[in-house]
Amino acid sequence: MQNQTDQPAAVQQPRFIEVLFEENNVISSVLNAIEKESINVFDGEDMEIDFWSSAATFLEKFAQNCHHKKEEAVLIPALLERGLAADNSVIVGTRADHKDGIVRLHKLRELLTTGNPRSIAQAGGSYAFVFREHLQRENMGLYPIAQETLSNLNGNKMLKSFQAIEREAFGTDGRDSLIRLGKMLCQKARIDFYGMKSLLPSGGGCGEGCSC
Repeated sequence: MQNQTDQPAAVQQPRFIEVLFEENNVISSVLNAIEKESINVFDGEDMEIDFWSSAATFLEKFAQNCHHKKEEAVLIPALLERGLAADNSVIVGTRADHKDGIVRLHKLRELLTTGNPRSIAQAGGSYAFVFREHLQRENMGLYPIAQETLSNLNGNKMLKSFQAIEREAFGTDGRDSLIRLGKMLCQKARIDFYGMKSLLPSGGGCGEGCSC
């Protein structure tokens, strides 16, 4: 298990790129918790179904409906407008990973209703393994390309587009409640949690070391 997804050597980053890195760290923390709980089930411990149901909710609402949508609806279109080819391997791979995640999460949701603990743990553990690699590919591929290509873009415009996606996905305070959910999942699994700064300088947020 990893505490934080790897990032390129430290350089000055636009805030909208930092947001995506930070969200990946939040997601990575929860993936670590899922992986640990999966191992616990295979070690013979009782499954806490509430943990798995909450984990599926987090992955659907925060990872898919918020984080991935920021990439699909804002970041990737901005890259394409700046001349990056639609068949670029990083773009193609990112989109393929997102589609794969929808399929895997749907399977996990089905198993939560019809499956046995081991099948649920297997599906959850597999999701965590595959998507940790996805986060690494974004951190080491997609985001550095975005930083280089979009360095002179209006960062506040990108952040406001991110904020609009969050409002559409879960209202005005849903983002912070989902980060708290991620933190709770990590606490249950006794896994370190890496939080976030505010999305916008004037907004609220749940940063690392927050008291939420």
